[in-house]
Amino acid sequence: MLTLIAGLVIFFGTHLYATFRSRETGVSITDRIGYSAYMGVYSVVSFVGLALIAFGFFSASAADAIYHNPFASRSLTLVSMAFASIFVAAAYVPANHIAGKLKHPMLVGIALWAGSHLLAGSEPRDVLLFGAFLAFAIINIAVVNRRTESQPGQSNIATLGADLMAIVVGLSIFALFGLWVHAALFGVTIW
Repeated sequence: MLTLIAGLVIFFGTHLYATFRSRETGVSITDRIGYSAYMGVYSVVSFVGLALIAFGFFSASAADAIYHNPFASRSLTLVSMAFASIFVAAAYVPANHIAGKLKHPMLVGIALWAGSHLLAGSEPRDVLLFGAFLAFAIINIAVVNRRTESQPGQSNIATLGADLMAIVVGLSIFALFGLWVHAALFGVTIW
C-alpha cells in the first residue's frame, strides 16, 4: 500500500504543481528552464508516479470493503463510463459542442470515471486510487476556472459532425474496454 501512496503523491504532486505554478512571464518555470526541459522533467516524474501507482495497486493485498456498494452500482458505473469515454474523446476531437459545453471534458471524464469506480470498488486501494483521481479532477476544474488568463479551448465553430465523431470514438473505446481490455488488464469482466 505504501508504494501506491508514494505513486499517488509523486503523480499528483507533479500534476498539482502544474496546476498551481506561476504563469507570470519571467517568473514561470518554463521561462527559466525552457518549455522542453520542463515538459521532459514533468513527463518523466509523472511516468514514475504512474508506474508506482500501477505496481502499488496491483501488489496491494485484498482487504475488507470500507463501505457497501450501493444497489445497482454496476449499472450506474457502466452508464457513467459510457459518458466518461465520450467526454474524454471530446477533449481530443476539435470543434465539438460537447467540449464547448463542458469546458474541461478531460477533467469531467476523469471525475466521472473515478466517481463511478468508487461506486463499484470499496476496498482501501480502490478508495485511495479513485478518490485521489476524483479529488484531483475537481480541484483542477476549480483552479482552471478561477484563472484569469485565457485558456486554450475548442474552436468557436463547433459542428455536429465533430460531436458525432466524439460520440463514436468514445463509445468505441468504451466497447473495446468493456469487451476485452478491462478484463485483460485488470481481471474484471464488464459484460
